[in-house]
Order: sequence, then C-alpha cells, then structure tokens
Amino acid sequence: ECTALGIKVGRFLDEISPEIVAYASAVDLPLIKIPSTQPLGGLLHEIVGYLRDSKTEQMSVAFDIQKRFSTLLMQDVDATRFIAEFAKILNAPIILLSPWQQVIAHSNYFYGNQKSAEFFIKQLSKDHFQQLA
Repeated sequence: ECTALGIKVGRFLDEISPEIVAYASAVDLPLIKIPSTQPLGGLLHEIVGYLRDSKTEQMSVAFDIQKRFSTLLMQDVDATRFIAEFAKILNAPIILLSPWQQVIAHSNYFYGNQKSAEFFIKQLSKDHFQQLA
C-alpha cells in the first residue's frame, strides 16, 4: 500500500512523464513533485519526525483509554455504567448484547434518541451477527 509517491525532479529527471501522471490519476495515487533544491535527507527527517509524533500521540491516547478502562473494571461498576463511561471514552454510541442478541446495556446516546437500541439491533440480520462472531 502506498499513500503517495514523491518524485524528485531536476537532477536525473527533468520532468515527470505524462504516462506516470496518467497512471497515478487512474489509480488515485497522489504525486508529489519534489524540487531539486530540496535535500532528500531533510525531507526524510521531517517525514520521520511527523510519523514519530503521530505514533506517540496515538500511543498516548491508547494508554489513556486503557487507564480509564482499567479504572472502571477495578471499581467493579455495573454493565450500564461501564457501557456509558466506555462510550464517553470512545465518543461513540455502544450497545452491549447477549449471545442471543438481547440488549444488556447501551450508552446514553439511545436515551435521547428517537430510536431505541433495540430498533438498531432489529436492523441487523443473522448474517451481520455471523460476521461479528
């Protein structure tokens, strides 16, 4: 998988050929034209720094979620409170189901919603549940 393709022009390549541009467009691959005045070492250093910072932030968020999740488990909260707090952590509606597709608990989102948690569960087919298993 590739997010984009950077091509440095000026030293070995004067232009990016139209065939490459056409192919990149056809496969929806962004092309980045890197000028010959831009040293590759500096560019790579910036990219690696960005990726490192991004991964550090992702790890920090993951550790924060894990800490809050563990705190809930250690407090031995009931399923309703656990799901409500977990939904706040994830910032997403949650429905906890039994193996028989019965609603055990759901997040507060469904209290203010016109449609109940049960309504959304009824929209799912047996195939959906088999894919989740």
